[in-house]
Amino acid sequence: FNGLFKLETLYLAYNSIKYMDSNSFILMKKLGELDLSNNRIVNLENKVFCGLDKLEKLLLNENQIKKLDSNLFLDLTSLKVLDISS
Repeated sequence: FNGLFKLETLYLAYNSIKYMDSNSFILMKKLGELDLSNNRIVNLENKVFCGLDKLEKLLLNENQIKKLDSNLFLDLTSLKVLDISS
């Protein structure tokens, strides 16, 4: 996702995503909403949301997530909405 540093909303729902690398969104400093719902995500790397301090809405619902690391959301200091339902 290099070069998308001004992006404010990113919809990646319904893309059959299974895996994302650590720091996948690190350059998206203005990202306020991220929709990763309805994918096939099983595990999220500990630093996948690193640097997203402006993110207010994170949708992870309808994935296959088995467990979440306790530090996964540490950088999400502006988070207001989190959906991890299945």
